[in-house]
Amino acid sequence: MSVRVKFCRAALTLTVLSGICVGQLVGSHDFTATSWRVPVDHVPTPTKEICPIVNSTVSDGAIVQPDVKEKENVQLKIVEITPSKLQIGGEFHTTIRIENHGKTVVRVPWETDGERVTRMATDGKEEGYEAVDISLQLGTGSQRGNRVFLKAAGALFANFDLPSSYLDLPPESWADLKIAGRIECRNTGGLCSNFERDERGELGASWYERQVTHRVDGCAEEHGNFVVRELESKIRPVTVLDSSASAK
Repeated sequence: MSVRVKFCRAALTLTVLSGICVGQLVGSHDFTATSWRVPVDHVPTPTKEICPIVNSTVSDGAIVQPDVKEKENVQLKIVEITPSKLQIGGEFHTTIRIENHGKTVVRVPWETDGERVTRMATDGKEEGYEAVDISLQLGTGSQRGNRVFLKAAGALFANFDLPSSYLDLPPESWADLKIAGRIECRNTGGLCSNFERDERGELGASWYERQVTHRVDGCAEEHGNFVVRELESKIRPVTVLDSSASAK
């Protein structure tokens, strides 16, 4: 059974409530003090000596989980920003909260070491894991409605073969993620607009959860990216000061 098929079947069975009381904080990660590790590919790419031509493909799509998704009510929220006034080029901390307002338990990846959760398929040709990218975007001035990604992020990983790599969110519970960043564009070149002084800047957070697979079969190599869950926070109004200003 492939890693992807195993993941899909397991995802449809997550309906058992955990023993954690509802209406409370059930987990937290502080990415200002700890880092994360993205897994490397362990299934070797075909060599030129064996395969002069490698048929490389990328599969991208969504994992359909209707029985689970219809019952979910998961929200992402920015709950704290320090300092209260951001400075172009300056550092900041923010706390992002993922909340479960539905009636069933929501299970989310919660391991920071991606290497620990990577698992091989039974045929030894495919590996996979689940990953969450947590990011922040800022829009200012004339580009307020066209937010760009900041140098501020976090990542979480999981695998259904390792239940401890997940966190269960019972109904009306939440988990917090503290992230450090800088008011600078994560990308370079034409992909980034300059930030402007703005008393009504727009800060947003996103949660991008997906199943990542890598399969090599003979001279065919496939990288898979299958979306599990995407969340966007409500816009948080922020004051953005010039780089020379004092932020408090």
